[in-house]
Amino acid sequence: KRFKKKHAVTTHCRVIHQGKKYARNKKYKCTLCPKAFLGAAELNDHTAYVHEGQKSHICEICSASYIWKNNLVKHIKMVHDGIRNQESRQCEFCGKYLSRRGYNDHMK
Repeated sequence: KRFKKKHAVTTHCRVIHQGKKYARNKKYKCTLCPKAFLGAAELNDHTAYVHEGQKSHICEICSASYIWKNNLVKHIKMVHDGIRNQESRQCEFCGKYLSRRGYNDHMK
């Protein structure tokens, strides 16, 4: 089976194969919890998100935050559906884009 994203393979193996052979290949172990990962990048993402609470991709419209940029892009498409092009206003102080109602609440 082919996957577009590395995390899809991880999920597939965990769910379908219940991590039997797959678990032995995880060389990058988290020092803060029992989780282990195939690569250093995955371990770093896990540590930043789960243990340090970092989410570096932030929505300019509502301030929702995500670890992965593709999740932010999906969020904007699904939740805001082009709000920036419709009735949005930009705060002159912080630069955030907000709906008209959100802008009024934001300025209080």
